[in-house]
Amino acid sequence: MFALVQQFIEEIPKLVRELILLVLPLFNPHNRLYWIYTVSALGLALAVYCLGDAKRSSFSLKNAWDYCFPKALYTQRSALLDYQCYAINGLFKIAVSFTAFFSLSQLISNYINQSLSVSFGPAKTQLDETLALKLIYTILAILLLDFTAFFSHYLLHRVPLLWQFHKVHHSAEGLTPMTSFRDHPVDVAFKQTFRASVLGVYMGIFGYFINPDVEAIAITGILISTFLFHFTIHLRHSHIWLSYGWHLNHILCSPAMHQIHHSKKVEHFDKNFALIFSFWDYLFGTIYVPAQGREYFAVGVKERDYDNIWQLYYSPFVQAYKQILGDKNRTDNLKETV
Repeated sequence: MFALVQQFIEEIPKLVRELILLVLPLFNPHNRLYWIYTVSALGLALAVYCLGDAKRSSFSLKNAWDYCFPKALYTQRSALLDYQCYAINGLFKIAVSFTAFFSLSQLISNYINQSLSVSFGPAKTQLDETLALKLIYTILAILLLDFTAFFSHYLLHRVPLLWQFHKVHHSAEGLTPMTSFRDHPVDVAFKQTFRASVLGVYMGIFGYFINPDVEAIAITGILISTFLFHFTIHLRHSHIWLSYGWHLNHILCSPAMHQIHHSKKVEHFDKNFALIFSFWDYLFGTIYVPAQGREYFAVGVKERDYDNIWQLYYSPFVQAYKQILGDKNRTDNLKETV
């Protein structure tokens, strides 16, 4: 059924198709709410329930439902703002189009390639596009893009002006899968531009020296690492505590590690910036791995400037303006200890 619906949607003109996919994200493999990712996250949540709470109380479908979707969490004011952000940011992304990301990468790649050719002449030898070459290109691209995601996230926290816009995401007072859509457009633009620029440089250099036609291994048009990562993406912003254990948490960023990133506790502040590989945090000294069992903490920021959708989009510009004037120091934004 899903395949038939997707095939039908693909036949619709692009603009109408994008609007339909915004309303029906379950059929969009590029959306975090795609049905495969959603079903896999629900399966993991049920597994956590069965291995934890279900052992301490009698199992029932109602108890399992209440565990996965607590009404108080999904109906609170902060969650309602997340839903509005999904709609508004979705329309914003349609306006600028996701293709702009790939277009910018390709433009930079072509510029780098042509500049190298003008400076040093055409490359004398280039490798054939074999499976081994695709694997090397894909692995390097995965590592580079993940480091870029980590470092851009790091900058969003450490550069005061950027923090004013990224703070919108951290203002959520409860984590649900929809919180991942709670981003300010300036935040999104910075991350996408940064990522596209780095990818473009990589493609240009690799294309000049190795092979300009090689393509990364992808599934449904998505880089394979991103596709696999999406199987747990919903749990990153949720109340479901899924940790990979002390050792593996130092390699892969578990959902529990990212939940800690949203914590108000001082010891959690500016920790766990990683997207997929947490060893970036380990190398930069920003990792926090829970020692034993689940940790309990409140999430959000100290300020109360985000009570409605207007404030979410408008307040960061006001705060950024004050930042430029030197009237506000980032120390005012430190999260309170709980």
